[in-house]
Amino acid sequence: MKATVTITKIIQLTVIILLGSTITALYAQPSPLSPTIQPANPLKSLPATPVFHHMTIDDGLSHNSVFHVLQDRQGFIWMTTVEGINRYDGITMTTFMPQARGSKSTPQFYQTMLEGRDGTLWFCNYGAGLVRYDPENDSWKYYQHDENNPNSLANDTLWLLYEDRDGILWVSTFNGLSRFDPATEQFTNYLHNPDDPNSLGGTVAGQVIQNDDGSFWVGTFGGGLDKFDPASGVFTHYRHDPDDPDSLSDDGVDTIWKDPDGTLWVGTANGLNHFDPASGRSIRYMHDETDSHSLSHNYVVDMKRDSRGDLWITTWGGGLNRFDEQKQQFIRFQSNPHDPDSFSNDLGLYFSEDRNGALWFGSMGGANRYDPDGQRFARYQHQPDNPNSLPAGRVREITQDKDGIFWIAMWDQGVVRFDREHNAYTRYQAEPNNRNSLSNDNVFDILYDPRGWLWVATTAGLNKFDISSKTWTQYHADEANPNAMASDWVSGVELDAKGNLWLAVYGAGLHRFDPVSGIFTRFTYDPSDPHSMPDNVNLNYVKAEADGKLWIGGDASVSLFDPLTEKALNFTPDQHGISGLTSHQTYQDRQGRIWVATTSGVNQYDPASKHFTTYPEISAVLADDADGNLWVIAGKSLARFNPDSRSLRRYDENDGLLSNSLENTAGYTSPSGEIFVGGAKGFNSFFPDQLPDNPTPPPVVLTKFELRNKPVAIGDNSPLQQSIGFTRHITLPYNYISLSLEFAALDYRAPAKNQYAYMLEGFNQSWISTDTANRRATYTNLDPGDYTFRVKAANNDGVWNEQGASLIITVTPPWWATWWFRTLAGLFIVALIMAGYRYRVRKFHQRTEELEREVTLRTRELTESNQQLQDAEKAADEARRLAEAANKAKSVFLANMSHELRTPLNAILGYTDILYRNRDVGSSAYAGLDIIQHSGEHLLTLINDILDLARIEAGKLEIHSAPVNLPYFLQQIIAIIRARAEDKNLSLTYEPLSPLPGVVVTDETRLRQVLLNLLGNAVKFNDEGNVSLIVSVLQQLRDDDVEVVTLRFRVEDSGVGIAQDKLERIFQPFEQAGETLKREEGTGLGLAISRQIVQQMGGQLLVKSELGHGSTFWFDLTFPVSASMQEEPSWTRPVTGYEADAQYKILVVDDRLFNRQLLVDLLQPLGFEVKAAENGQQAVEMALQWRPDVIVMDLVMPVKSGIVAAREMRQRPELNDVIMVAASASVSKSDRGESLAAGFDEFLPKPIEVQYLLDILAARLGLTWAYAEEEDSSSEVPLLVPPSEYLLELLQLTEQGQIFEIQTLAAHLETEDEAYGSFARHLQKLAKGFDMQQIVEFLNRFK
Repeated sequence: MKATVTITKIIQLTVIILLGSTITALYAQPSPLSPTIQPANPLKSLPATPVFHHMTIDDGLSHNSVFHVLQDRQGFIWMTTVEGINRYDGITMTTFMPQARGSKSTPQFYQTMLEGRDGTLWFCNYGAGLVRYDPENDSWKYYQHDENNPNSLANDTLWLLYEDRDGILWVSTFNGLSRFDPATEQFTNYLHNPDDPNSLGGTVAGQVIQNDDGSFWVGTFGGGLDKFDPASGVFTHYRHDPDDPDSLSDDGVDTIWKDPDGTLWVGTANGLNHFDPASGRSIRYMHDETDSHSLSHNYVVDMKRDSRGDLWITTWGGGLNRFDEQKQQFIRFQSNPHDPDSFSNDLGLYFSEDRNGALWFGSMGGANRYDPDGQRFARYQHQPDNPNSLPAGRVREITQDKDGIFWIAMWDQGVVRFDREHNAYTRYQAEPNNRNSLSNDNVFDILYDPRGWLWVATTAGLNKFDISSKTWTQYHADEANPNAMASDWVSGVELDAKGNLWLAVYGAGLHRFDPVSGIFTRFTYDPSDPHSMPDNVNLNYVKAEADGKLWIGGDASVSLFDPLTEKALNFTPDQHGISGLTSHQTYQDRQGRIWVATTSGVNQYDPASKHFTTYPEISAVLADDADGNLWVIAGKSLARFNPDSRSLRRYDENDGLLSNSLENTAGYTSPSGEIFVGGAKGFNSFFPDQLPDNPTPPPVVLTKFELRNKPVAIGDNSPLQQSIGFTRHITLPYNYISLSLEFAALDYRAPAKNQYAYMLEGFNQSWISTDTANRRATYTNLDPGDYTFRVKAANNDGVWNEQGASLIITVTPPWWATWWFRTLAGLFIVALIMAGYRYRVRKFHQRTEELEREVTLRTRELTESNQQLQDAEKAADEARRLAEAANKAKSVFLANMSHELRTPLNAILGYTDILYRNRDVGSSAYAGLDIIQHSGEHLLTLINDILDLARIEAGKLEIHSAPVNLPYFLQQIIAIIRARAEDKNLSLTYEPLSPLPGVVVTDETRLRQVLLNLLGNAVKFNDEGNVSLIVSVLQQLRDDDVEVVTLRFRVEDSGVGIAQDKLERIFQPFEQAGETLKREEGTGLGLAISRQIVQQMGGQLLVKSELGHGSTFWFDLTFPVSASMQEEPSWTRPVTGYEADAQYKILVVDDRLFNRQLLVDLLQPLGFEVKAAENGQQAVEMALQWRPDVIVMDLVMPVKSGIVAAREMRQRPELNDVIMVAASASVSKSDRGESLAAGFDEFLPKPIEVQYLLDILAARLGLTWAYAEEEDSSSEVPLLVPPSEYLLELLQLTEQGQIFEIQTLAAHLETEDEAYGSFARHLQKLAKGFDMQQIVEFLNRFK
């Protein structure tokens, strides 16, 4: 509040100073003596309605009062505010608040700024003097007024800056004009002296501009316009004369702009003036309340021509103006609280133009960026609280009548009439019990009839609107009248050459309507006639070809209907090659080509062969242009599509689209060639030939350098001697551990779409691609040597700066690895050898004499030593025996623990599978069974982790790679963790940053183990916020026909974070970080095992964290990409038995009752005769007596083990042909080998995987399984559709891939109302198969 009051007082004071002598002036007519007006550049036209992109404190600005915006030579955008200086790189905002020497509270109110010819930046501080910033050394310096020094700055309150052609700065202060020589750092001041008519005209100096002859124009506040001759020091004054209409309109001159013809534009506190220096006469432009084309406000703040020649004027209270010099009119751009694209605040300030031609305006409401060349799309959207705007909602269809009026069909909002010339919107909506209104607000289609009618198709009837009389006629279904519609849901309408209407009636098929007679004719399915309409009455549209034939598409059919013969050609995928039969749109381009959109892509029709060519990369055709391009929906973007090259040029919200969610029926091309596309937030329009790409490669700069995740300051003892953006070479010691570099592409048209690629020459073998969200490269423990880091970037349209930025990095070796140390060490060793040799020769003779005396003594000592050696060997043998015993005991303990835990898991997972196969289980229980199964499998994985620790310690951890369906695998990971996240009300998200390969070759178990551990920790140590799994493609290469991909797996959370001193300790066994209570929930082994697994797989597990700000764990792995697609697991029909001439007998042997009963309950319902034994002895006896075909036997049992029993049975000739399967919770390689050596044919690990057991039986016995019959949907109760809010939620869940939430919601529907049972069960069945496409098609039937 205090800062706001201070700012307000300063502004009020400024206004008082500037308006002190303001008087009202009349608007002057052009004079015969007026100079020639400079026309705007006619080659480039500006958009009719500019879109201003705003930057505020929400985007990182230090304050919303932005006084000036400037781009420096590197490409950074600088903004001055009343609370500091901001530097912007397109994504990141950096705030500077430099302090004067000896001060800790220097005012941070900055006005205008200037970049000198040497790259130095100069800032005007309001109250603290002139500020110099050296970007190369990142240093600041203040120049302030000194009362005792006449060569100091005239005053510390500064306003404007100007650099002349000699590099001299002219500083406008509140107490005169100061000339500053940067070389000598000396000021020369020019002050106002009331007694000297040749002095500066006013106390406060304004804008300064230099003339070709070296003289200057100087604005003053209260003293008018001055012309200054530096040689004589004389100021010549041009002032306002109340009696002279050709004089300046006011003496408060703030800003000056000089045109190439030498005339001046002079902005004052009371109007704009076009001043002719030759005659001294001015043309005044004043604000006129009665003229909307006059200047928006008389107080002119700043004024410039842009590179197109247009003159722009900011005003204090009237916003922004552009002057149309041909029409002598001002076009106003002012703040509109209802329009998010308008100028943000009418208190306009200083502005500039960047290299791409975009204008950056300061205002008291933040910065505004207007990019004429980047504004590709006109925007028509809802403006809250503005009734004269488009309603909020989805646009489904756009058309235009003969008068150029647009008619817009909207979902839930009726019909909108749009008069673009007068910017007027009129809404037509349904009125209950009023037949002279629209019948329903859910409009599916709209058609203009040249007879002056508008035909509107809704979910509650057909409507005719007479445009001239503004009357409505409704047409509804009448079951008793065969000449009426059969259903009220009209989803499509088309007009033929005879004036008849053709209707696609959802649920009732194709209708023809004669508006004159009012008769509807129905065309229905005839089983005996293959050329009748198909047996699909759920139609979505009808579209007429140029030759009059009709294309009709629906939920399960695509047909070409001939109205003359009343015959239909019904297409099928097998016969005609169409990609699918669920279609919502057909489009005929200006070349006559037919494009049929289905849920599996767009199909081009060949009339000669009656065959389709599919383009799966696009989903709908909205329009085509004169160059033969199609304008299509491709994913979440609008795209220009070349059918010949199949190239796509995409446009999205970053390019000016209102929404990435476009409607496949909302495309329209006007007679002028303008294309309109609608979607979720309104509609856009554009001319295809006026969408130029951004041709300018972006400047690429390094923005940050860190060691050990900490920024490196510039200094004598630092690797950085100047700012990283100017540094070309750094030297690092060998023990630096890690370095990080951040970079930016300084192109602001759509910075979120800028792309990057970087590499470290000498380390990376190829470029690493990344995006705006990951503008950081980190390298750890580089070997000593020379490296070159290179980064290149592309702008929003993919134009690359191939040169980019580079940095040479030298890592010095340790002192013991330097050449001089090795040389000295070698010389020292040689000298030592020589000295030793000489010493040995001299001592040899002495030693010979001594040996004789010592023989006797040594003999006695040798005897004693032999005894000590024997004692030591015994002690060593005992220690070795104890160590081996301890290691064996640990192995036995781990094996026994694994066996004991696997045994009950065998029953849990086994009975879960049995319940899955039980058709009597209700669909609402399936979601719970899924959780039990996934959790059990996860517990089994944890048991394996315990054994992994032992393997890791023994160096025996193995990686087994196989093809893995990557998208399904990642969805399964999220599904396992989701329950824990939801228990804590955490948001769990999975985000693939780029398209992922379908199948990769890796160890699925090990990768799952690492991801579950990282996600589990993120949930455990996070009480609120979110947890994210982010997967991105870093690199994709093909080498010798082998495709490999490098993926980055990143787990982020917003939890408690980890202290810096614990980041390495957490990877040690039994080490944990976090709260004590949460540490007790785990063992501290997970991260240690995970790091070892990642290293074994060829990667490195890394972490970045900060206390209170969450943690990020990531690792990069390279996988081969498999050419063969691995199908996702699907919900198959349960096995009910087998086909065979005889009944097979199976003996189950296990000492645990529930294990025996599990297999009995599984196998008996399938038709096997099953008996059970509880130990090996009983098994031998029963096998000899009963002669089973198959024996499934545990290995560890009392009385007689499975191994012993198997050996005994194999010694009996009558049991040689019996198939024996070992079922054991002991899963080591030795257990498998021992069982096969004992005579078992197969090894079945516990918990038993039922499908694996069935596969063994099928292979060994030659069985053919019998499956349950598919449910006959025709026998079910007709589908009752739940309310629309449920359908909408289900569609949203499907789009997000939330398969388990779909199952849960379907189960809820079934329990809520039995009437929805058929609908819910069918949805459950589709969800069990993970068939998202079928779910979408099923739900779309009820839209």
